[in-house]
Amino acid sequence: VYNGIAKDLTRFGHRTATDILENGRQAELNPPQLVTHDAWGRRINRLETSSGWKSMHAVSAQEGLVAIPYEKKYAEWSRIYQVAKLSLFHCSSGLYTCPLAMTDGAAKVIEGIRKEKKSIYLLNAYSRLTSRDPEQFWTSGQWMTEKRGGSDVGNTETIAIKYSNGRYKLYGDKWFTSAVDSNIAFTLAKIANDKSNTPAGGDNPSLFYLETRNPDGELNNINVNRLKNKLGTRQLPTAELTLDGTIAEKVSEDGRGVSGISPMLTITRLHNSISAVGSMRRILTLAEAYAKQRTAFRKYLCQHPLHARTLTQMEVESRGALLLVMELGRLIGLEECGKSNEQNLNLMRLLVPITKLYTAKQAMQIVSEGLECFGGQGYIEDTGLPTIFRDAQVRNNCIKI
Repeated sequence: VYNGIAKDLTRFGHRTATDILENGRQAELNPPQLVTHDAWGRRINRLETSSGWKSMHAVSAQEGLVAIPYEKKYAEWSRIYQVAKLSLFHCSSGLYTCPLAMTDGAAKVIEGIRKEKKSIYLLNAYSRLTSRDPEQFWTSGQWMTEKRGGSDVGNTETIAIKYSNGRYKLYGDKWFTSAVDSNIAFTLAKIANDKSNTPAGGDNPSLFYLETRNPDGELNNINVNRLKNKLGTRQLPTAELTLDGTIAEKVSEDGRGVSGISPMLTITRLHNSISAVGSMRRILTLAEAYAKQRTAFRKYLCQHPLHARTLTQMEVESRGALLLVMELGRLIGLEECGKSNEQNLNLMRLLVPITKLYTAKQAMQIVSEGLECFGGQGYIEDTGLPTIFRDAQVRNNCIKI
């Protein structure tokens, strides 16, 4: 397997240090903007993103950053191959790894739906989510967070009213929706008889699939209220949305939405851990290179024992995290190829939340230490280093990124 992927990883690693890095930086410097109305006062909800952000769409498709584990060219090792590429991509991507996490998770949800239950819409979406053709490739959102519920997604207030042909209209507010420029989304809503929220499907939410735009290109009865002004991940369009009759398809049993979306959470938490490792490896690589160039007190920084010790400790921590995430990728790969046993399945279920939690907090410590290795330059925005630190915090606050 290694001989089959090493050349591709080397080539891709070079790209993440050149053209991809440049476009990612451009996305950071030119954050998304929301144009709510046109010159005549009509609501248009037009999202404007930078060319750097848009370029990541093509890169992601062509490099197979979502497709690899579904093509299964390397069987159970395909997921580890994807982990390796994403860890290289993350810090150069302008946070495009966020929509990729949800896209991968969405493909996983659709893959797990029984064949006879898959509509033509789901089949088309799966084909696009896992495509290597930039013109065909779609990304997905994961719209769960609401004002009242937060991480308590069972406390969803959005309602779903039956429409026609087994489809529903959704009404409600989604408070924190990342990658709002996605093509589709999975979201939670409680089935009701009418807008007065008369229960029809119990107190628990169901899972729904929706396409963000109608065939004519207009938004699917979705109002983009505003973009979030965030500490980090400024490249990433995150918004407050109102669903006002959004057409959607129910893809879980009534009241089984949290269970239905759990495969998506497994994958997005893996991605969360991958991005944490990517941040640690990036800041460490930069700090080590800087220590071999910067002199202080007539020695290179790397020749000072205390500085060398700091770099060594960072190396041990980041390597350990990388191995942990690779092991989680291996376990998920085994499960996806039907080669897992009960012990491996139990270990995988245990490691998914633990790895996400541990690497998220670990990354903040390592990246902070890495900034200190640059002295005052680590605090200067022009270096691009503070971006790594700001963007690292999101992994502790969000369940999907």
